[in-house]
Amino acid sequence: MSNLLLVIVLLMISWQLVKISKENREKQKQLVFVKQKLQCCLEEIETQSPTQAQNQMAYHHCAALGQSIAALHIQLQVAHKLWQINPFQAKHALSEAYELSSTLMQDIRRTVKTLKQTSPSQSSQTIFDITQSYKQ
Repeated sequence: MSNLLLVIVLLMISWQLVKISKENREKQKQLVFVKQKLQCCLEEIETQSPTQAQNQMAYHHCAALGQSIAALHIQLQVAHKLWQINPFQAKHALSEAYELSSTLMQDIRRTVKTLKQTSPSQSSQTIFDITQSYKQ
């Protein structure tokens, strides 16, 4: 009788061990799946971060160009209004607008050339540098 009881107890313990082992394998599979998913998310974040930084820098660059174009537009408005009142001052305002537009076009060409030559990882810093030069 005691042998039978011992066998039953051993069977129950064995059954519990098998059950625990099965649960551990399932949890391990879940952990592997979660690890793979986290790895994919991490890779996605790593690829998006430079892109987001580039987009932000491009936005600031466009804002700087917009400010330069607005200054050019104001200069042309001044020249237009002065044309009938004082043609000499209008001519001076037009020459300043022409200089500003020439500088603006050179900056745009330099920016495009620089961006074509740089790799995507370098272009964020390049755009930042160009934006800083426009602010000056």
